[in-house]
Amino acid sequence: ARAIIESSLALFVGKYVQKYPPFSSKTVKGKALFQLAKDGELREEDIPSREVEVYSTEVLSVGDISVQILEARILKNISLVQGDFRQEKIITGWKKFFESQPADEKFPVIKIKISCGSGTYIRSIAHELGKKLGVPAIALSIFRTKVGEYGMT
Repeated sequence: ARAIIESSLALFVGKYVQKYPPFSSKTVKGKALFQLAKDGELREEDIPSREVEVYSTEVLSVGDISVQILEARILKNISLVQGDFRQEKIITGWKKFFESQPADEKFPVIKIKISCGSGTYIRSIAHELGKKLGVPAIALSIFRTKVGEYGMT
């Protein structure tokens, strides 16, 4: 499984065109994409794209997480969001999903290191990687270690 993940992830290395996420702040027709999406006015063909570059990818670990821990992490992360960003709707959707899962369900978790250019959407890479692997995927946690010349020491 790890070899399949690594080969699929390697397909992202280089320059490619990435669509903006529908819930980003990129403006179209004078409105942020997230506002158009919230208002139900966003069409797929309205979503712009841009060229991004991924310099390298590395699979650091492959494991799994229980349904209970995953639910707790996701609901905690949503509770940390300030402002009106559809939290109630999102929480309702996640709770419905988790209610449909067996109590002993485990979900695969992949820890990945990506070196990329500015403006690359990591959550979009997670989503696209899942599509390549034939499974739903989300970026559960993102930790930025460097921006431009400024990095962690």
